[in-house]
Amino acid sequence: MHFSFSTHGQTKISVEGDIIIVESTGPWNLEYFEALHQELVMTIINSALDKYAVLLIPIGETIAVHEAKDFHTEFIKKGKACAIAVNLSQSETPLTTQKMCKEVYKEAALEHEFFTSTEKAKCWLKTKLQ
Repeated sequence: MHFSFSTHGQTKISVEGDIIIVESTGPWNLEYFEALHQELVMTIINSALDKYAVLLIPIGETIAVHEAKDFHTEFIKKGKACAIAVNLSQSETPLTTQKMCKEVYKEAALEHEFFTSTEKAKCWLKTKLQ
C-alpha cells in the first residue's frame, strides 16, 4: 500500500552562470524530493546548461527520511553535475547533514566539498567547472 503525504521542505532555485544554487529548507520527505527533482530538471532545461555545478544551502532542520535519501541518490547518479558544494552555515544539524550528504554523494560518485561560506563554495565550484 502506498500513501501520499504532503511535501515537507521548501526550495528556492536560482542560476548564476553555470552554478545552480539550491536553497533548501528541511526537514525533507520523499514528496519534497519528487518536487525538487522536477524543478531541477526544468531549471537545467530552461537555462540550457550543458556543464554545471550545484551549490546546496541547507536551511533549518536539514535531515531526510531514509526513503527520500535513497530516492535522491538515484536521481543524482543519473545527473550531469560536475560537482556539488554544500554550505552548512544555515543548517541546524550541520554534522548530521554533512554525514548524510557525504554518503549520498559518495555513492553517486559526485565530487563534493563542504563549506560555511557561500563565496568560498562558489570559488571552489568555479575551479571544477574549468
